[in-house]
Order: sequence, then C-alpha cells, then structure tokens
Amino acid sequence: MAVIIIFLVFRNLKRSKLDVVAVKVLNDQINDQNNHLEYALDELKLKSQEKDRILRTVVHDLRNPIGGIASLTSVMTEDDYTAEQKEQLNLIKETSFNSLELINEILEATNTATAKLNKELVDINALLSNSVELLRFKAAEKKQVIKLELLDNTQELLMSREKIWRVISNLISNAIKFSQANTQIVVWAKNLESEVQISVKDQGIGIPEKLKSQVFNMFTDAKRPGTEGEKSFGLGLSICQQILEKHDGRIWFDSDTEDGTTFYFSLPKTKS
Repeated sequence: MAVIIIFLVFRNLKRSKLDVVAVKVLNDQINDQNNHLEYALDELKLKSQEKDRILRTVVHDLRNPIGGIASLTSVMTEDDYTAEQKEQLNLIKETSFNSLELINEILEATNTATAKLNKELVDINALLSNSVELLRFKAAEKKQVIKLELLDNTQELLMSREKIWRVISNLISNAIKFSQANTQIVVWAKNLESEVQISVKDQGIGIPEKLKSQVFNMFTDAKRPGTEGEKSFGLGLSICQQILEKHDGRIWFDSDTEDGTTFYFSLPKTKS
C-alpha cells in the first residue's frame, strides 16, 4: 500500500512539474504577444501623430489663400457688377467661407486630441449667458428664440473656458441649424449631486434612428444640411466629445424626428 501511495505521489509530482513548465511556456508566449501588441500600438500612435502633423500643416497652408479669396470676394460684391457676375462672386464667397469653416474644424479636431488644457474656475452661469447672447443674433436670422434657464446659485467649475464655450456654442449652433424658422431653443443648467448638467433642446428635424450610432464619429456619415441648406461637416460633435472626455465629463442625446433633439452634457463639480 505504501509503495502504491509513493508511486502516486511521485507520478503527480512529475505531472505537476510538467504542468508548471507548460504554464511557464504559455506565460512566455503571452508576454511575447503583449510585447508585440505594445510595439504595434506605439507604431500606430506615432503614425497617428505624424498624420495629425501633416494634416495641420496642410490646413494651415490652405487657410491663408482661402481667407484671402473670401475677403476679396466680400469686397468685390459691393462694387458695380452685373447681376450674373455678382451671383458668381457670391458663390465663390460662400464656398470660401465654407472651406474656412472646414479648415478651422479640422484644426480644432487635431488640436483637441493632443493639446493640454489650461483649466481655471469658471462661473457656469456667466459662461452660458455669454454663449447664448452671442448666438441670439444668429437665431434671429431664422426668427428663432433662445430661452435660457440658469442655476439658482452661482457654481464655479474647473474647466478650460474656451473649450467648454466651444461645446456650448456648437450645440446651440446645431440647434439653430437643424430647426425650422419661428421655433424655440431651450438651454438650461441643472445642479446635480456631483455634477452640473447642461441641456440644449430644439424643435428641429431630429436624428433618424439609423444615424444615431454615428453622431459622435469623426467625419461621420450622419452629417446633413440644415433646414435652410446650411453646410455641415460632421466634426463638431466629435470635437465636443473629445473636449468633455478631457474634463471627465460626458455627452449624450435624446432625439426623434417629431419632437426634435435634446443634447446633454455634464461636468464634474470641483472638489472642495
């Protein structure tokens, strides 16, 4: 009996050693695969950085001549030309300004992904008020009204003032763009336990179900013209998402083609 027990122990010990060797081999293979993955990720990161650098260089080089064309045609439309010539000049001017807007959005997208944020304490009520006032004239061109509901009490949040202004401005501009004339846009702030939530609600054309999953993609196919043919490049919401992620915030929306769209974003409260 003792011999049998010794034999079994020896056999199990031998098998255990083999198992340890097998596990070690597998572990070495996993580590090797991880090293390859890390190398591949580093290569992708370098390629992405190089792509962004080239993209920034190209759009910088394009911005000056296109800006010159836009300025020149703006002046020329005031001179004495025939109706047909003025129509052609206006077409060139509109195309130039659309190109400038696209260039600025590409620059914003590449810079947001890499740039460090300069954060400061900002009164969210004041920032919302300033943002809305600047866009009331744009809304008035379509006979739209912007209603603003602020927090009851002042709340300072740690943020990049310029970047969060960009988010607010983009969401309100989209609401104007995708809403019909003579409608109302509501912007309001809500004080929650650990964050402040900002909402922008329109009475616009809404987002079809098939496009909802693409809304925050860079150069998304979800881009559509506004209700009066306004141009859309599909970059703005992707930029907003990048900005908010860098602030430990989030962005989401509710939408249907009958009641319009509400975009929400939240920012964490400053820890005291």
